[in-house]
This record gives sequence, C-alpha cells and structure tokens, in this order.
Amino acid sequence: ENPKTLDRFQNIWTAFASNDIGIEGIIRRLFSLGGSMLGFLGYIAIVISFNPLVLLYLLLNVTITYLFTIRAKKYEENSRDEAARYDRHGDYVYNTMYNFEYGKDIRLYGMSGWLSSLFKRFKNERLDLHKKVWIKYFTSSFVDGILMMLREGIVYAYLIYCVLKKDMELGDFILYFSAIGSFAGWMRGILDSIAHIIAQNIAINNFREFLELPDKKTPLNPTPVPTGVPYSFE
Repeated sequence: ENPKTLDRFQNIWTAFASNDIGIEGIIRRLFSLGGSMLGFLGYIAIVISFNPLVLLYLLLNVTITYLFTIRAKKYEENSRDEAARYDRHGDYVYNTMYNFEYGKDIRLYGMSGWLSSLFKRFKNERLDLHKKVWIKYFTSSFVDGILMMLREGIVYAYLIYCVLKKDMELGDFILYFSAIGSFAGWMRGILDSIAHIIAQNIAINNFREFLELPDKKTPLNPTPVPTGVPYSFE
C-alpha cells in the first residue's frame, strides 16, 4: 500500500465530515452569503451618504483582516496531508497497543516502551502542527482586534467631531453610529464566508483528486485460479 495514498485517504474525510464543510458547507454559505450581500448594500448606501472616505477606510480595514483570515484557512487546508500522516501513524500504533492479539509479542519482546514513545512522538508532532495552524488564526484575530480599535476610535471620533463642529443632528449621529458599527460586522461575516468557501473548495479538490487516482493495473499475464483441485493461500 502506498503511504501517500493512505494519507490522502485519511484526509478526504474532511470534505464531508459535517454539515458545515465540503459541498454542503459551500451550499449553506452561498445561501447565507446572498442574504448578507443584500443587507450589506443598504449599509453601504448609508455610510457613503455620510462620507465616502469613511467607506473606503472601513473597506480597507476589513479587507486586511480578510487577507489574514484566508491565509490561515489556506494554511490549515494545505497542512491536512501532513496532519493525516500523523493521525494515521498514531492510530496504527494505538490500535497495535490495545489489540489483544499482539499482547503476547509486545510483552515477549519488550515493545511496550518503544510503542509508547512512538505514540507520544506522533501525537506531539500532530500537536505541533495544530499549534502552527492556530497561531495563524490567533494572528488573524489579533490583527482584527487592533484594527477594530483603530476603526472604532477614528470613525467615532470623527462622528463626535461632526456633532460638535458641523452641527450634525442627534438622530443622524445615532443612524450613522449604528450603521458604521454594523457595516464592519456584516462585511467581516461576508468575507469570512468567502474565505470558508475557498477553503472548502480545496478540500473538495483533494477529494476529487483522490477519486481520480488510477487503479492498480491488472497483470498482463495473470496466473489462472486452479479449478477442480483444492488449494490454499499462504
């Protein structure tokens, strides 16, 4: 058996392991994305009526967060083959350790310590990879938090300035205050859905490529199965 094929087989289950991933996950996100886009257009109209520069700043702000998010999701998807290898090796060692059929040989040859060290090594390697993935997500969340503080501070300071210096009415202040706060959340949700769709597309492509792997070729001159006489396999 080809180890690379086994790793890919371990990995393809991520394409349909739950309702929010794979093809079904993409369909769900597409439906929610359509409704979000319609509501988002309304917020754009309100913000642009306030100040087009504020709209550009908000778009730039959220787009930077999106780039970090999509980088994290792509890194996670591209590391699934490596994760599948660690999981497969760890599962194999675990199944060997708790299988009673191998108990006698494990005790006879003193393999328990060796198997335990192998299991720990594979799990630690898997944990290290998991940490690398979540460092990417942590970086994305950290950048989003910093940008959110800057966004809220700059935009709301400008709103207060408009109230004090440009005679903006209180009703307009509340309208723009609410619209700007919701605008960033809606756009972040839309971009997160797009990033999720891109990531799931990678998983689906991995599944499709696995299905398209060529089958093992049949020998040109196979030995015929004997008939009429008893036989056995060794």
